[in-house]
Amino acid sequence: MRQKNGTYGLSVPAQKFRNDAQKLLMATARAAEEKVSEARAGLAAAVETGRGGWHTIRRTAKSGLKNSDRAVRRYPYPTIAVAFGLGVILGTLARPRN
Repeated sequence: MRQKNGTYGLSVPAQKFRNDAQKLLMATARAAEEKVSEARAGLAAAVETGRGGWHTIRRTAKSGLKNSDRAVRRYPYPTIAVAFGLGVILGTLARPRN
């Protein structure tokens, strides 16, 4: 579901992580110690890798959503039957046993 800020709900934690990581990179930019520099480089690489992975997941999810939508529109009655059947099965499994 699209939120007021134009993003999707799952991307909010990713954006927060990215923003926090960028703040950390800026805060430690002046530190000259070797270990801090290595940590900054590793963090920057992790942020870039995460960004690429996030875009891949988002693209795959959109593709799956489009395919599902097409299938439901092409076969509406079988889709209803499958949804009803799954509801009956899950309802039977979830009911309290006496």
